[in-house]
Amino acid sequence: MAKDKFDTFMSQYSSGNSLGTVVESEKRGTSEKEHRSNGPAVQTAITADQRRALAEARNVNRGRPATGAMKEEKTRIGFEVNAALAAEFKQISYKTGIPFGQLYTEAMADLVRKYNSK
Repeated sequence: MAKDKFDTFMSQYSSGNSLGTVVESEKRGTSEKEHRSNGPAVQTAITADQRRALAEARNVNRGRPATGAMKEEKTRIGFEVNAALAAEFKQISYKTGIPFGQLYTEAMADLVRKYNSK
């Protein structure tokens, strides 16, 4: 018996795809298998220890700042990137145990240094 559209949608969404990915693949008529084949060619499995280390690193700076400490002013930035590049970036985060935010900040600082030196 064939699945209805809702069952197909929920199976794709529950398998780890983002809502946008599932919706876009439905619009294009691509299957989940075809969509996943567009990712990086080599993707290593993330171990439980890597997940735990990253979770601990994310929790280091959570909570209220210490009494008298000045909180750094930040701004939110959003942009789209190639799916393969994003997957590789995610792998780096898990391998190093450094949260995404810190990696983004480091990458942006490197880019600013690179283009300011020219």
